[in-house]
Amino acid sequence: MALIVLLALSVLGFIPSRAGECEWDVRLCKTEPVSTEMYCLGTSGMDVRDLDPVEMQKSMEFPYYLKLDLQCGFKESSGRAVLEDSITGLTPEAVVTFQEPTHPTHFRPQRLEVELSVASLSDNATCGSEMCEFSWYAPMPIINGSVVYRVKVKSIEMGSQQLHEKSFALNVNGYMVTTEKGENEASFGTEIQAIEDVLRVGSPSHPLWSVVDHAPVLLLPGIPGLAAVLMTATEFQHTSLIEVSLKSPSGSRECLQVESSMIQETLSTESSLFVIHNQELYRFLGNYSLLPLRVPPSDAWEKLLSAVCVSGLVPVSVPHHGREYFYVLGGGLQSGTLYRAEVYDGDVTFTELVDSIGFTACEIVAFYKNLKRSTVNNPGCQVRSAAQNAQTDVTDIILVELLFHEDQEHSYILLTFDGDFQMTEILPEFILYSQRQRHQETSSLNLKFNGMTLNPSTGILYIWGNSLIFSYILTWEDEQSFWHDSGFPSDQMIKYFTLSYDGTFVFVTEQEELWWGQERTDSVFRLRPSQGWNELSHLQALSGDHSTLTVFYDGDKELQEVLYTVDLDGKGSVVKRKIPVVEILSFSHLPFLSTCPFDLEYSVPHIESFNRLQRYSFNPQLVTSSSELHPTRSLALYQGLVYHLLQLHAQYLMVIGDPKESPISRMEHSCNGVLYKVTVTDKGMVEGQVFPGEKLLPFSVLFRIGISPRQCFQQTDRGMVLSGLQNLPVYIGCPPGNRLVFDASTAVLEAVRLNRRNFSCLNPDPVTPCFYYKNLFFPILLIQDVVLGESRKFLGSYTFKIVGGGPHSRKNIQLYTPEEVLRYNSLNYRSQKARIWDIKGCKDDRTTCNVTEDGFFIFNGTRNNGIRWLCQPNSPCADVLSKNPAVSPRFFFIIEVSNRDTETYCSHTFRFDILVHDFPMSSSRKCYIVLVTVACFVGVMVTSRSIF
Repeated sequence: MALIVLLALSVLGFIPSRAGECEWDVRLCKTEPVSTEMYCLGTSGMDVRDLDPVEMQKSMEFPYYLKLDLQCGFKESSGRAVLEDSITGLTPEAVVTFQEPTHPTHFRPQRLEVELSVASLSDNATCGSEMCEFSWYAPMPIINGSVVYRVKVKSIEMGSQQLHEKSFALNVNGYMVTTEKGENEASFGTEIQAIEDVLRVGSPSHPLWSVVDHAPVLLLPGIPGLAAVLMTATEFQHTSLIEVSLKSPSGSRECLQVESSMIQETLSTESSLFVIHNQELYRFLGNYSLLPLRVPPSDAWEKLLSAVCVSGLVPVSVPHHGREYFYVLGGGLQSGTLYRAEVYDGDVTFTELVDSIGFTACEIVAFYKNLKRSTVNNPGCQVRSAAQNAQTDVTDIILVELLFHEDQEHSYILLTFDGDFQMTEILPEFILYSQRQRHQETSSLNLKFNGMTLNPSTGILYIWGNSLIFSYILTWEDEQSFWHDSGFPSDQMIKYFTLSYDGTFVFVTEQEELWWGQERTDSVFRLRPSQGWNELSHLQALSGDHSTLTVFYDGDKELQEVLYTVDLDGKGSVVKRKIPVVEILSFSHLPFLSTCPFDLEYSVPHIESFNRLQRYSFNPQLVTSSSELHPTRSLALYQGLVYHLLQLHAQYLMVIGDPKESPISRMEHSCNGVLYKVTVTDKGMVEGQVFPGEKLLPFSVLFRIGISPRQCFQQTDRGMVLSGLQNLPVYIGCPPGNRLVFDASTAVLEAVRLNRRNFSCLNPDPVTPCFYYKNLFFPILLIQDVVLGESRKFLGSYTFKIVGGGPHSRKNIQLYTPEEVLRYNSLNYRSQKARIWDIKGCKDDRTTCNVTEDGFFIFNGTRNNGIRWLCQPNSPCADVLSKNPAVSPRFFFIIEVSNRDTETYCSHTFRFDILVHDFPMSSSRKCYIVLVTVACFVGVMVTSRSIF
């Protein structure tokens, strides 16, 4: 039987690990300051002391290198495998993905990926042979604003063994400090080395709460008998057990129900950590110089909501509008209350959700149900959970539990809150099992719900407890319907629920059963215990005892399990392993294994136009030594190249061309079958305009072939996959990577062509285009797509304002105040004789040109908008004199352009500067010179007559 199972697993693509097989490994390394030799760091993540943007700019280099290695069981076999496989053609490549920050203030939102070819560097500086053991290295690029990094290692040429690509989380750990002895330790507590003295096999698992894809450091609570947490900056590739140093661990007498030394709940955001201990909420702000934090980092845990007994946290896993959110549930004397927490640039603020009268959720339910208002502090009313719908404006969805009857029956009500409460739904006692059923079925099950989870991209709200029901909130304006996920037994209670945000979800029950499901389907499947799980555990048995600490989806949306294991010697460790969901599910279909009745080729044409992902590819310089090994100085040059080019990227100094072909290669498929082309369009229901990449609204489109989900398994080079179901993420808004720019070279040429004369500057500024005062100025704008490397002429409408300037040189430039901008540009202030410019052909009566309410001209990109320089007497350029007789008078102008289109989601505002030369004298100065000249002439004549 074991042989049959082994063969089946081989057919399914699951090959049990054998001694000697290798997999990729990545470590962070630095060069010694004196010897320049390479040494590798610990496992706690990137040290913030090395990541000061100012210091990196001074040194023009990144602090870290990536060391790519093979893990083959033992160190000796790993080094030998690197040497042998490189000889047979194995070459790795590192792909670094940067997670843009929640609130990108220092630079525009971007999606960036860097492909790095490796340089081979000897591990033994004294080795003189051409067969020295070596490792592969590449620069580790860092960009300002990003603290979450993902490194994927893949083989671009295959050696003697086939290695699957592997991803690693290498995040910035802002919670480490250096002691006087030069050792690293946690800033918020003390690390416990002997974890077997604290952790226990068989302890219940706990949810891992964080802001998805944005939290660099994760915390896991639930350490029995101690105020401690498990901390990781590498998605549990490496883990530390930290005893938390809290100032007031005893709690408040009004809050405590059962005193416990354990940390009950934790939540990780981009910049902060939050923990609950004895119904008190604490926060620790990390030390992140790469983030635009408005408050200094913490040196101790800070108690929040000191007057509130906290019974629990509810995470909001997806940030919205540049902010992170979560909910705080009140307990004790504040039972039935709810607070919304908002984290913005390190600042955290709390808002109690009460209506305009001051009613809480429980009080408003009591009002609607004609109950006594004292219900708010009664166990009969509890706020069980909350979710945030932020597709347009932030709306809170609140789950309230009522328990009034002697027979302990529960009743649940949904409320929405947007400044006032609205009762949306009393959850039914029956369950609508499926849309395909024409009759309504009721259940005798007494429903009990523990929590609620919303996926903002699909608009599906899950309510879970001893059952799992879901609803599409985007249809609530028409009606509210709930569906039941079948397959889940009524004798189980869901303990926590986790979304992948990629079309699947899992949940863990109080009995530690693990269940899996796909969104927009109506059934769930048990992964543990199951036949597939038992066989997997038998073939991949861990030595000693072990138990699950948590399950979570990593940055690649792969389901991972974190376990505590104790080996035969009593040594404890925390390990992570991937849960092969498809292989486990396929066991129920083993007797019916066959090829799928279709061949699905799923592709999005011109994908780079939609995913908005910019890619750069770097290669190290060639070496001339016979061993082809790089010296350390060669690796430093490679790093400098990467730094310089990414700096140009950050400054938007790339040359934008119009290539005929996309810079990213595409594959076209052809087969004998039916080709379906699907077009996804926007109904234009989202109002307002935003800057490129900001406040994107996530949605998703599900493509499903018949009843294929969970019934069609296909073998690929990456293992077994479920076929027939494809989830396509869709974002509505202004695409990242678009920008409005001034086409300086074309504007200079057009000025010469349309004015039919050329008066160039004698001493032009090298970075500023120069224009003749008496010529009409024609601003020409482009829309640039920095992702595709394309540009096109901007044909929309826009406003044009001069917001700064100065005579002679750039050092004299000053920005104007808002009042001055109005005086110098607006028709509303024309009586002050201070305008700098106007449009040829436009009169001051507003009848011939479009003008805003503030009096600013509205330009149209389809016409030649000739600007005429006025420099009226009260303007800053009214009387410009040259200090050098050989140079004509000139003036620098800072111009601000903002688009006025209503047919686009994009709001573009940018500034550029131009130089205008050969200013004429003002009338008063001309008169003055004439008078002085006449006076001098008369004086000379009088003097001449007196002499003679």
